[in-house]
Formats: sequence, C-alpha cells, structure tokens
Amino acid sequence: MSNKHLYVLAGVLSLIGIVIFLYKTLVLNFPLVATGTVEVWNAEATITFEARRGPVKVDFFIPGSSEELPTYEQTFVTRNYGFVTHTVGVNRRARFTVNNASGRQALFFRTKARRLKPEFSMTKAPPPQRRASGFIGSELQAANSIIEAVTAQAADTETLVGLIVKRLRSAGPGRETGLLLGGRRTDKRIATLAVRLLRHAKVPARVVNGVSLREERRSAPLVHWIEVYINDGWVPFNAETGARGISSDRLPWWRGPESSVKATGASNLRVNFAVKRDFDLALRSAVQQARRSSAKLMDFSILSLPLQTQQVYKILLMVPLGIFFLVVLRNVVGMKAFGTFMPVLIAMAFRETQLMWGVILFTLIVSIGLMVRFYLEHLKLLLVPRLAVLVMVVVITMMILSLLTHNLGLDRGLSISLFPIVIMTMTIERMTIVWDERGAGEALKQAIGSLIIATIAYIIMSNPYLEHIFFVFPELLLLVVAVTLLLGRYKGFRLMELTRFKVLATRSR
Repeated sequence: MSNKHLYVLAGVLSLIGIVIFLYKTLVLNFPLVATGTVEVWNAEATITFEARRGPVKVDFFIPGSSEELPTYEQTFVTRNYGFVTHTVGVNRRARFTVNNASGRQALFFRTKARRLKPEFSMTKAPPPQRRASGFIGSELQAANSIIEAVTAQAADTETLVGLIVKRLRSAGPGRETGLLLGGRRTDKRIATLAVRLLRHAKVPARVVNGVSLREERRSAPLVHWIEVYINDGWVPFNAETGARGISSDRLPWWRGPESSVKATGASNLRVNFAVKRDFDLALRSAVQQARRSSAKLMDFSILSLPLQTQQVYKILLMVPLGIFFLVVLRNVVGMKAFGTFMPVLIAMAFRETQLMWGVILFTLIVSIGLMVRFYLEHLKLLLVPRLAVLVMVVVITMMILSLLTHNLGLDRGLSISLFPIVIMTMTIERMTIVWDERGAGEALKQAIGSLIIATIAYIIMSNPYLEHIFFVFPELLLLVVAVTLLLGRYKGFRLMELTRFKVLATRSR
C-alpha cells in the first residue's frame, strides 16, 4: 500500500470526525466541558423475564412528579410490546402487553428528575380513607402491647413515629417487635410494619419506595421511608431514624407494600434500577434539541443507549486513547514493555485501586509470581500446566493480599480482584523468558517500562475532561485512528535511541 493511499485514508477519517464534532458543537450546542448549574439525574428500570410462549402482561409502577423533585421525559423501550399508563390509587402504573412471546424478554423505562429543594416537605392532600392494620391473633396482641407502650411516651404524632421506628430497629428475639418482624428484618419490612402499627394507632400512614440519587449506580438498591398524614398533608419520615423529613436525593417510585412489578405468562421476573447524574444543563438542552431537529443522529448516539450500557462505554471509550499514547511511547519514544496492550489493561485496573495502591499491589503480585515461576522451572513442567499453576498462584496471592489488607484496615486492597489475572500471569511468564534469554537487567527494564506506561495511561484515562469529551464526542476517536495509522509508517529514530547512537554521530565529525 502506497503512502498516498494511507494519507488519503487518514485525511478522510479526520475530516469525518471533525465535521461531526463541529456540527455537534456549533449547531447542536453540545458542551465542551462537563459543568452546569442544575443537577439532573437519569433513573432507569430494566425489567427482564422469560416468556412462556403465549400472551404476556406486565404491570410496573412508574414514578410521578413532585414539587421538590419533578420528573420529566419519561421514555419506554418496549420493542413489540404495547403499553398504557393509568393511575392506581396514588400511584402511576404502566401495563405492557403482547399477544405472543417466548424466551428472554427485556423492557426499559427511563425518566429524568431535577432536584429543586434541599429536602422533602409536607405535601398537601385531602384526608385519606381509614385502612385496617390487618393484625390478628397473637400479632394483634403484640401490636396492642407496642402501641400502648409508645403512646404512653409520645407527646404528638411526630414523637409517636420516632418511638415506633426506634422500637422496631432495636427489636430483639422473644419480644413483641421480634414476633411481628420475624426473620425478615429488611428496611422495607421495618418500614411496612411501622406503617401498619401507625394505622393500628389510628394514624394514617403509608410506605414509600424509591431510589437514591446520591451517587451513580448501575445497580441501585431500593430505599424506603414513611409518610404520615399530619395537618392536612403527607409528611415524610426517615425509616432508619424516625426523624421528620428526608433529603431530596430520594426519588419516590411508588407508594405501598406491593412489589414494583408483577406479570402473567412469564417467569424469572427481575427488575434492576440504575441512576446516573447528567452532565449539566447544557448537555441536556443539547440532547433535547438534537432529538427535535436530528432524530436520526440521536438514534445512533451513545446518549440514547440504556444507562447501564452508557456507564460501560464511558470507560471503554478511554481505552483507545490510552492505547494511542502507548503507541507513541513505544514507537516514538522507544520505551520497552511486556506485551502489546498489557500496560493499558493494568491502567484500567488502576482506576479501581488508585495509582499508588495499584503500583504496590501489581509489584507484589508479579514479584511473588516470578519467584514461583523460577521454582516451577526446576520441576520441568510443560507450558500449559506451568501457566495453569501460575494462574492458580496469582489467584491465591490476590486472595491472601486482600485478606491481609482488609484486616489492616486498608480497604483499597479489596479492589485487587479487578486486576486482569490472565494478563498478569502472561506478564510473569514473559518476564521469566526475558530474564533467561537477555538477563535480569533487561527484564527489570521492561517491567519498569510497563509500569511507567501504565501510570501515564491511567493519568490520561482518568482525566475527567477527556472522559467527558470522548463520551459526548466519540467521533473524535476517528482522529485518534488517523494519527495512529500515520504513526504505523514511522521508521525514524526513537527518542531513547538518540543517546545510544550519540557516540557514532560524534565520531563522524
């Protein structure tokens, strides 16, 4: 292939990337920095199940809107399913239906929420209907005993709620609270039982289920709290402390003890909630504008993928950038390392352990593995069994280091399990071969080079500005590809070789 062909290919790739980038920045106003004044969250639910070859009906609660945390842009991804939304009591519910389905199915629901107030306050509402607590037999006697005890100490409804929650949280076996809670001492169980006790005391109450918007989670657990009707409105209470009020980082999804989803004609029904902080107001506005004016472009945008997939690509899109700098360091600078892309994989592990701990743990594991590898050399094992033993030793070493660091209070060591086990095993094997063939000095030089490259790649791949740029503008990777293609034809001296040939240049004079 001629140089002209390569230059044309690199130019075309660069032109495509630049044109798309300029269109998104100048026309669609996509932001170049991840800053903003309004905090916006994406909340997504993924419903998965196995259809039984026939009609399927799935009922799923969806969140409404409130003054403190309004929701908007609710989106359903249902493939061949039809759906309708309707109100059931105080909740909103979506019903997904299909006439015939079989095999694994997945439904997606997404909404946006914007926090406006620091905490939830009272929500005005008409008086609710009285509901029975449902206690019978021994449970009724236990409930009466608890209510009599807390009522004698409570000065008002607020203190009554706090005393009931405190009593449930400190429940011991053999007591009334232990009888009512049984073996299911979950947060939802405690909140639901507190609501039943309040209703038994003639106080209108209900349990609220939602998700926390405090940090990004690909698998966000449900959180639960209590709402009590006081002075013509519903007042929220913390189900963990019994205190009045909850922070606005909680998005109410539905109210009541029912499950969030139920289905007919399906099995293995599961729901996964994910939450993700939006970049800023500018990006949200740009996405909305793009969907109105360039629907086809947004159909092929990463921002249209499910949140869980977005979180994965947020990391993966930084890998090509790390590999590009690895090419520069090896082909232009002349640094030596084990393997082709091993330093970049180690850099990805450093994202979890942080840089200092990553270098320390990597050095320890490779050192121990190296000693074991030299010992195995004397046993005259074949290649595959030898590598298998090395993998086992690496895993055992990681486990021991995790236990030691945990007992020493160094929880960073628990992230060691994220290291690429096979890559580290091959690194140990490769280092041993270089040690035997070219000496200890060359082996140590390549090991140090690998760590240096991994450190540089980690610094680049963990940069928040670059992470934002390549996530919002993935077309810039075409420029990275173009420059890498050009570097593939570089045949000049490497920077580290200039010192090596300096003597020859001096003699020629």
